[in-house]
Amino acid sequence: MIELDSGKRTFANRWSFWAFPKAGLLRSSGLRVASTVKSAALSRIYPFVQQDPRNDGRKDLLIASALDAEGAQFLRGGGRVLLLADRSQFERQGDATFFPASGGALGTLIPDHPALRRFPQEGFCDLQFFNLLEGAYSFSLDDWPKNLTPLVGAIRTTTAFLSKAKNLSRAGYVFESKVGEGKLLISTLRLRENFDEAYPEAIYLFDCLLRYALSGDFTPQVEIGDDLLKRLLVQ
Repeated sequence: MIELDSGKRTFANRWSFWAFPKAGLLRSSGLRVASTVKSAALSRIYPFVQQDPRNDGRKDLLIASALDAEGAQFLRGGGRVLLLADRSQFERQGDATFFPASGGALGTLIPDHPALRRFPQEGFCDLQFFNLLEGAYSFSLDDWPKNLTPLVGAIRTTTAFLSKAKNLSRAGYVFESKVGEGKLLISTLRLRENFDEAYPEAIYLFDCLLRYALSGDFTPQVEIGDDLLKRLLVQ
């Protein structure tokens, strides 16, 4: 907060600042991490992550931008998957914007959860999420189990501007589930697209999710079946 006193009048303004310290990023892992995400920055910042691990079963966590049959098999067999979902794999519309269109509404919620405790936030998506939300994919959770609570979620309107009735939809930007013997952590935010030092919030949020996916706290409580899993698979 900055306050200016001229003697006769006082002027004050307040801004929010968020810090994403690079020195606090993960430097090593006791578990084997592999990635199919093509990113020079990912390889540079996390040299312990094995790149392009095709036909190699020696991994505990797989980082992927799309879930194919091989990834699904690894997941069902007890593997951990961090899916930085590529919006191109989804058929239906789900464009996300930080500021909803005229006549629309969007409310975000970040519950207290181990995955997001290191990331600076106050229980909702403030402007530190702008570059992560704008142009992301708003994944509808309306058909998913009702007891699944997203780590970063939203309630949004889906009806047209002039409609008198406003239909509400439950959306997820970061959420998790059990799949067979495995554990799945999904983000539809623009982490992969903005994984660059110019967007420290993207790197720091990825780091939070990576730490969580490697930790003993990664214990999803809600399981999904093959019907929902197939919606995540690339065709």
